[in-house]
Amino acid sequence: MPSDQLASLESTLATQASSLATLTKQKESLQADIDALKPTVGEYKDKLTEYKEKCKDVKQKKSDLDQYVSTKGPMLEAAVKDKKPQILQCIAGVDNWIAQWEQYAQTLDAQATRAESDSTTAAARAVTAQQAYDAIKNSLTDLGTVLDGLKATRQEIEAEEEKDQKLKTSRMYVLFLDLLKSLSGVKIRTPEEFEQDLCAAWTELSTAKSAARDAAAAAATARQAAKDAATTRDANRAKRRDKIFTCIDALCGSKTPPPAGTGYAAPAATA
Repeated sequence: MPSDQLASLESTLATQASSLATLTKQKESLQADIDALKPTVGEYKDKLTEYKEKCKDVKQKKSDLDQYVSTKGPMLEAAVKDKKPQILQCIAGVDNWIAQWEQYAQTLDAQATRAESDSTTAAARAVTAQQAYDAIKNSLTDLGTVLDGLKATRQEIEAEEEKDQKLKTSRMYVLFLDLLKSLSGVKIRTPEEFEQDLCAAWTELSTAKSAARDAAAAAATARQAAKDAATTRDANRAKRRDKIFTCIDALCGSKTPPPAGTGYAAPAATA
């Protein structure tokens, strides 16, 4: 029938239109990828050309240094033959001293991070304690607000009762159940209970605030110690060669490492 053929053609057209829309989106996505890739292709080619041009110069520089090492090395080895053990001892000693500072700075940084985490936890405890204290302190006012809201529900029930509707009692019952449920959750403390709860909440708040202050101070102290250790570590890195030269001039080893204990002792101030 013509109507069936028309429906079939319309269905085919809708399917092809959907496929065309999908293909159009795919085409747009591909075009975006192509546009984004074109600059990369150009940069890629430029870098290859640049590398080929500079590679010879870099190879020549390395070749010159390799030649220098191969020529100068035997000469220096022969010149320091008798002092080589002391020289290597100086290098090892200073490097060991710097490594101790590396380890020491890392340890203090980890301690500072833990102290900061403890401070964050203590601060959160203080916030929770403040909220709990405020809730108890203002509980009677809050209960008054809740009861005022329930009073409004009561007024809704009474308003329904005044209406001339066939199902007004059913509507009143729904409101009554809401009122009953909310009212069951209203607990009024006796003055004695209020004082007891308020005192307990204040004690927790006072303890939490004190702990938060102490934890914040400890975290600040630990972080400053970590920063100081890092500063000294960086300064010692920069002084490595001078320290080795000083040691060689005196032909002696580095100082004895500090004794190990719990954690890491602060390394010696000088090598």
